Amino acid sequence: MARLPLIAIVDDDASACTAVAALIKAMGFEARCFPDAAHFLQSDAVGSAHAVIADLRMPGMSGLELCLALRARQEPIRTVLMTAYPDAATERYARGAGIDGYLAKPCDPEALLACLGQGDTPPRYSQRTGLSEGSD
Repeated sequence: MARLPLIAIVDDDASACTAVAALIKAMGFEARCFPDAAHFLQSDAVGSAHAVIADLRMPGMSGLELCLALRARQEPIRTVLMTAYPDAATERYARGAGIDGYLAKPCDPEALLACLGQGDTPPRYSQRTGLSEGSD
């Protein structure tokens, strides 16, 4: 039997991480929670995860810094930021840096699923607009 795609969830709020993991599992993915970026980066999930969903504001390395570090290492992993404090400037910066999704907490399940699309090219999705980048 084929393994389900792994989605890594990095959030210092354990209850938020558990809630997102439950949603991810209901969508048909495998989910693993990590309490911070350091634990994720030291795990085998870096090389095997389909995507990482990271909280924007965390102690130590932020979710944005984590996603940028993965991009710099050229890891073939989709990157999604979630935040309780969305703002247009941070979203523009993240998009310009190649982040695949920027979602406000609590996130819309359809928006999250769009960010985790399974094609070869990661979708670029904004919960604010509901449109994938480059769509009509």
